[in-house]
Amino acid sequence: MASSLSTKFQYRNARDLVRAVQSSGSSFYMFYGRTKPWADEENPPTPDNSLKSEYDAWHDMTALKKIDGQDVRLGFRRIDWTTSTVYYEYREDVDLTDKDFYIYTDEKKVYKCISNNNGAASTIKPTHTDNSITKQADGYKWKYMFTLSDSLIRKFFVPGYLPVGENETVVNNAVKGAIENIRINTGGSGYSASTTVPVFVSGDGDENASATATLTVDGGTIVGITVLSGGSNYPYAPESNIPVAIRQVGNNGAVETGYCLANTDENGAVSSITLVLGGSGYTSGTASIVQSSCQAEATTNGTGVVTDVSIATGKQGQNFRKASAKVVGTSTSEATLTPTISPFLGHGASPERELLARYALVNLRFAYDEGEGDFTVANDFRRIGMMESPLNYGTTTASTAQTLDAKYRITLNESNVPITADDTIVGETSGAIGLQVDVFESNKLRVIRGNDVSNYIDFTVGETVRGLSSGASGTIASITNPEVQPYSGDILFINNREAITRRNDQIETITLVLEY
Repeated sequence: MASSLSTKFQYRNARDLVRAVQSSGSSFYMFYGRTKPWADEENPPTPDNSLKSEYDAWHDMTALKKIDGQDVRLGFRRIDWTTSTVYYEYREDVDLTDKDFYIYTDEKKVYKCISNNNGAASTIKPTHTDNSITKQADGYKWKYMFTLSDSLIRKFFVPGYLPVGENETVVNNAVKGAIENIRINTGGSGYSASTTVPVFVSGDGDENASATATLTVDGGTIVGITVLSGGSNYPYAPESNIPVAIRQVGNNGAVETGYCLANTDENGAVSSITLVLGGSGYTSGTASIVQSSCQAEATTNGTGVVTDVSIATGKQGQNFRKASAKVVGTSTSEATLTPTISPFLGHGASPERELLARYALVNLRFAYDEGEGDFTVANDFRRIGMMESPLNYGTTTASTAQTLDAKYRITLNESNVPITADDTIVGETSGAIGLQVDVFESNKLRVIRGNDVSNYIDFTVGETVRGLSSGASGTIASITNPEVQPYSGDILFINNREAITRRNDQIETITLVLEY
């Protein structure tokens, strides 16, 4: 059985994570830890999806900081505009996942490529910010999507990715089911040379078929046609040389193989019609005159070959989900064209879907010794990660505090005991072993338990603890539990890295890119 996973599934997962973090009462945290050096400091081990990796993260975890709504954003792949580059044009019949079909310019603007001028190189950077999709001098057509603010770029700066922005005007003016580009498969031959020829676009989009005509038919082909009723509300009126199709309903369904050029008056009625292509399958009688909401024209070269098809501004039609196109002109060999249909809601209506935003960007700062010392500046760290819904220690309540201490704190009776960072401490009565992380207020030790250094015996109040490296000792006055319940919540991401040294005048900015 053949199947495939839609890119919308990936987008949905990223979007759901972003929405969950941004929701009221959310409980998502970034944690850091691992003060002990790796066996190979330049090549940290790669964490796997085993439960042991989660246990290791908990054993070495030092502190957690809450991720707020402003710290997360949907992201998409960054594609910078550079001159003389061929960009892929948007198509609804192609998987665009790995295609460079949009660009980011040095003006922080994002554009989607609607046409690449039949595979030519882009040499003119787009700069417009209106809703129109107009052709550049290099033949490219670009749809302006949005401009990213300096603050958003600074917040979520990470090489290769960008946060999704939005322009309300672009969103509100998107046209559902519009056709902004018609691709040339073959240019045909024998059309009128060096001129423009109308193109009729048929499909399930909006149309007007209120006018009727009387047909004269010979062998199923229309040989004569006159307007019977002009109808009403034909768009773009008054206008001349409008490509129209002739639709006749018979016993075998509708026939629509004949094409004409029509004129409309100021009231939006068809005033006259000229036969161009007689088609086949007709009978003498009446038929409807059909005008499509999408109106295009083909340009021919000096030998009568179609070299370009353009769609006038505002005449892109709407509500198309399938479409075909026909050059309404006589030829020796017909051109074959394929209309490109917009996304469901129109170009620009849903930038995160249209740009395949399947990344969650998370940005958080560890500032100085915030959290009343939860984030120590007295030691380094080698692991960061992200988790959801850790519990407050000893409860079943999800944590919501801005910072959480993940370690036990041992308070000594003595002050300024010179036990050093990363010193292994032992309890001389209990036999407990732990790794000392840092010292608070001259007599409080933060201790790692449960890692490969410690054992599983608890320290006890009143016993003497001694540092194996420093030789310093002191007596335990009290033991304070962590602020977070160990092994609670769900760890979503783990990253082992080289050591990051912290200082009391330093801020670390951590940016995660979570790909779905």
